[in-house]
Amino acid sequence: MTNHEGWGAVGFSLLRVRSSWLVAHGSLLLAACAAGTSPGPAPAPQAAAGRTVWDGVFTDAQAERGLTGYRDQCAACHAESMRGGPGAPGVAGPEFLFNWDGRTARELLDFVQTTMPPGGGGTLTDHQVADMLAAIFRANGFPVGTDAELPADDSALMGIRITRTKGE
Repeated sequence: MTNHEGWGAVGFSLLRVRSSWLVAHGSLLLAACAAGTSPGPAPAPQAAAGRTVWDGVFTDAQAERGLTGYRDQCAACHAESMRGGPGAPGVAGPEFLFNWDGRTARELLDFVQTTMPPGGGGTLTDHQVADMLAAIFRANGFPVGTDAELPADDSALMGIRITRTKGE
């Protein structure tokens, strides 16, 4: 048979149009991937306020309390160094910064509070987790502040973005 096994001229033209559409849109997808974006889950909404973890959003005393909590609740899986262990991601260093860049402190607190420790999600209070986040932020090299501790308040945490570099 001609015209591709009975499709006829109209069917063949439709196939060419669909192929052209696929090539054009596939090229856009490849260009987006090459530019560093990827199809997948949309990133969470950005924080409304302009504060970031680079603005000294926790105190040293809070980070010390958080380090004690981290050692008790997290270090067995994520390592004392916070660099991760077998099957557990690092919470300090490039892996953490890549995974949480552009997200809010509230998203991180919610994630930790609802999923950690494994099998015990929801057992840590928001205040305990906020203290642990202060320790994690300090371990990632974010500056310690002197004014106020990292709050456990939803709206305040939504206004603090985690960014890999200062000025993002």
